[in-house]
Amino acid sequence: MSRAALATVLVAVALGLAPGASASPPQITLLGPANGATLAYPAYGDATTKFSWHVSWDAPEATTVMFQLGTDRDFAPGSFVGENFACTAADPNCATSFAPPRSYAPPFPRIFYWRVGLITSSGYFWSQTATFKVVNLADHVKPRVRVYSGTARRGSRAYIQMRAADNRGRVRLHGMLRYRGRTLYQGRMGMTATYWADPLSFLTRTPLPRFLPAGRYEACARAWDEAGNSALSCAAYRIR
Repeated sequence: MSRAALATVLVAVALGLAPGASASPPQITLLGPANGATLAYPAYGDATTKFSWHVSWDAPEATTVMFQLGTDRDFAPGSFVGENFACTAADPNCATSFAPPRSYAPPFPRIFYWRVGLITSSGYFWSQTATFKVVNLADHVKPRVRVYSGTARRGSRAYIQMRAADNRGRVRLHGMLRYRGRTLYQGRMGMTATYWADPLSFLTRTPLPRFLPAGRYEACARAWDEAGNSALSCAAYRIR
């Protein structure tokens, strides 16, 4: 074989063995909230943050998209919450946003971290970690409270029904049964998440004594929110 022919064969073999260009790994871009942002929310409000991202992938495959939000930069176990989404190879951007409900817990101000990852046949790929600060808005709004009128018989327990709620979600209550300005019975409920649509009630632990005078009494409840704002409601209560 001539030297020229051998050279041609060697070039052909070399070209045949040359590795093809490898596909680039997936890239995950976090879109919002912006890294370093400050968010102002009520401590126990229903406001949530919408997190968004975008996946760029030359050779996509079926994958699991992982969203993580926590208070530790290294996402140590127990320091974050997460959500997973299954996406097909045809659409690796089948999930590009998530709004976790009630994501933040006091004390405030507080720093949070979030990231998005992909599970692929080649392993795990993560976005850069973004951070933001949550601060609590000042609360000057009184809670809502309403006591309903009722009746009870001497020798039976008194049942007082009411509603209470706050724009930040949680209240504590002091329920009272009064006669001529004097509190005869009282009960307390600690700071609790309440909803106006769900009625609350106080029930005396023991039956009302038969020696109590029959007539008009007053059922009252005072509500406080976490900021210390308070409101009082009273209604007529008749004992027979």
